[in-house]
Amino acid sequence: MNICSVTVTRISSIINVYSEEGRYLEIKNRPYYGISFCKNGKIEYVKNGIKTVSDNTCAIILPKGQNYSLFGTKTGEFPLINFDTDQNITDDVLRIPLQNPEAYILEFERLRTSWQNPYGQAKAMSIFYDVLDRMSHEGNNESILLSPALKYVSEHFSESSLSNESLAVAANISEVYLRRLFVKTLRITPKQYILEFRIRQAKQLLSEKAFTVTGIAEKCGFASVYHFCRAFKTITGQTPTEYASTAERTKG
Repeated sequence: MNICSVTVTRISSIINVYSEEGRYLEIKNRPYYGISFCKNGKIEYVKNGIKTVSDNTCAIILPKGQNYSLFGTKTGEFPLINFDTDQNITDDVLRIPLQNPEAYILEFERLRTSWQNPYGQAKAMSIFYDVLDRMSHEGNNESILLSPALKYVSEHFSESSLSNESLAVAANISEVYLRRLFVKTLRITPKQYILEFRIRQAKQLLSEKAFTVTGIAEKCGFASVYHFCRAFKTITGQTPTEYASTAERTKG
């Protein structure tokens, strides 16, 4: 879905969100779509195990009617536009790299000023459509192009055969372009993304203590428990057993 092809039926709110480091929120059934920019700071969004980072190089599209969590990893300000449309835009949290982020911050301030004026609603809507049009040309909505591949990872991470080829097929793009999109939009290779996704799932299972380490390795798509333990310690600094013990003490 091209974000410029929808009709905006309502702008609900236009606010500056101040997010402190360590701030954690769980969002349930978000009532509107949102577009969040970043003046400074950093937020990590997680939906269905997929992590999306918001910083001052991108915009984030937040999905209506969906659940996700967010964690402030660096204190900062995040201009936010909440709105509704006549069509579904996305069910995922999307990251759109911006060529000139400062220009969007200026447009946000113009939009907020017009929207707060009782006689400026039409002007506000015009500015917002200009913002959407500009965003629709940012890298041909590369984050949206990646969305099918990210969804495929969340649904098939338990399969040890998961590969760049299968992700490229899911996204209907070439493997070369797939890798380029991952590195440009997420700053990570597809292979590393799959590995980190599996580790996040493994951490959740370890904290629940419902399976053995071997069972978790299998459920998270690792070819062997040895490979799982080595990868887990490389990324987290702990063995799976150490992590499970730490999680248990934290609960207690």
